[in-house]
Amino acid sequence: MAYTHTWGLTFRSGGQSVSSTTEAVSASGEANISETIPMNADNFVINLGIDISVLKSIFMLASTNMTLATNDDLDGSPDHTVTLVAGQPLKWTINSSNASPFAGDVTDVSDVRVTNGAVAGTLQIWTLQDATP
Repeated sequence: MAYTHTWGLTFRSGGQSVSSTTEAVSASGEANISETIPMNADNFVINLGIDISVLKSIFMLASTNMTLATNDDLDGSPDHTVTLVAGQPLKWTINSSNASPFAGDVTDVSDVRVTNGAVAGTLQIWTLQDATP
């Protein structure tokens, strides 16, 4: 069974609007989370596995500002650090012109540690990857 992430784009200016489906990406595996992150969280651990070498699509959305650190055993050296701004989605697919949020290090993700501020929030992550590369 294949899973598909379909990406669309809508642009509005004044009374005009343009919408189009711009991309559909499919793969055999999907790993997703939706977690409530408590206020003043410091290294709130979420178990999430991402095989970076077969990642096809990722979408991250936080309802409050959050910083994500992957595989950080609290030595201050995470493999990846991703900063999410409240309500601003992070989107990447294998066809994106921008770099993957994991481009700086090819180490697979085994966990994510989340830090946020004085307001609790929701973190949502959808990943699409080949389950049998």
